[in-house]
Amino acid sequence: APLGSLIQSSDGKLYGMTSLGGTDAKGVIFRYDILTGTYEKLKDFNATDGSSPRGDLLEAANGMMYGFTLNGGASNYGTMFSFDKTTLTYTKIQDLVFANRNPTGSFIEASSGLLYGVASTHLFQYNTSTGVLNLLSGNGSGTPTEDQYGNIFFASRTSGGVLSKYSPFSGVSTAATFTSSTALPNFSAGTYPCNGMLLASDGLLYGVTSQGSSGNAGALYTYGGSANSLRGLEIFDIRARIGKSSAELVEVDKKLYGFGGGGKYNQGTIYRYDMLTDSVEVMVDMILFPGSVISTMNDLDLNFVKHPNGKLYCFIYCGGTANTGHLIEYVPGASTYTTIYNNSPTGGNIFNTKIRITVGQDGLLYGVTSNTGANNYGVLFSFDVVTNTFTVLHDFT
Repeated sequence: APLGSLIQSSDGKLYGMTSLGGTDAKGVIFRYDILTGTYEKLKDFNATDGSSPRGDLLEAANGMMYGFTLNGGASNYGTMFSFDKTTLTYTKIQDLVFANRNPTGSFIEASSGLLYGVASTHLFQYNTSTGVLNLLSGNGSGTPTEDQYGNIFFASRTSGGVLSKYSPFSGVSTAATFTSSTALPNFSAGTYPCNGMLLASDGLLYGVTSQGSSGNAGALYTYGGSANSLRGLEIFDIRARIGKSSAELVEVDKKLYGFGGGGKYNQGTIYRYDMLTDSVEVMVDMILFPGSVISTMNDLDLNFVKHPNGKLYCFIYCGGTANTGHLIEYVPGASTYTTIYNNSPTGGNIFNTKIRITVGQDGLLYGVTSNTGANNYGVLFSFDVVTNTFTVLHDFT
């Protein structure tokens, strides 16, 4: 039952993790060779090494892969590990304790070459050359983000939310506090920040919150600028019928695109933020399926992926001809989207709430589902955006 994203390694193969399955039913690391069509199980997670990973693998510049597990280890609070894809050697780097328990995010490799990850009250800093791990104080969850100056940002949802900043020169500090205030001229940034921020081409960080503001619908926010301040850009559901928003944004031509709940038909929206005009507008009022009500995107957790053809793609777990999931194609700036694949009604909801897709070097879309398939444990699939062909590559067991 895979939950995270696939990554395409420097060797051209796809790598990923499952949260269940394997010898001890605690998940595996796997890879898929696109050229030969071969699936391999590389590592069985267990209670000692770590179990039930929730984030993604990171391939660092040294060719090694790094990640977290949610559980397992000496105290069953999870582990940090490395994996050598050549020798298939798994190394447990750290047993996590209560203070840095149960991580759900992934590592990033900063411009300095150091790795950073977040778990509960610690920011992990790891030197892949020396093997030295530093645990820096700071509340957070999910995956951190680096700005253009080498600072690392991460957010917590404690008491409404705090944005923390790690500077290589001054350490960890509080960058901003999320609040539900609606004072003008700046809209509220909302509370309870969602996982993930985007460093846009204007040098600012952008993200969304899931609650707070008028209507308790969250907001689109930005951080940075000359004042290094947090600024709310749009109060969802109040000014643009957006409703609660999905977490991640994608940039195209100085414009950010994202998904929101609510909308004219209460089945979701695609919205756009123009960085040049500092304005938000609803581009599409979605109609997923007659009778559906999608007032919030928090559970859907939808995210676009940008293809080299200039179009955006997203799998949605509901909607389509039978309300069992569909793949949409969106041309940035358009007032509508195109459904290019409908899941079979006999296949169940093959697309789930946490699905992520990866654009392969061959231009195909690749992804995993955590349910259905021949064994009801999910599938590894590809999709050809030229021929609109969906192919199951592997059924998980």
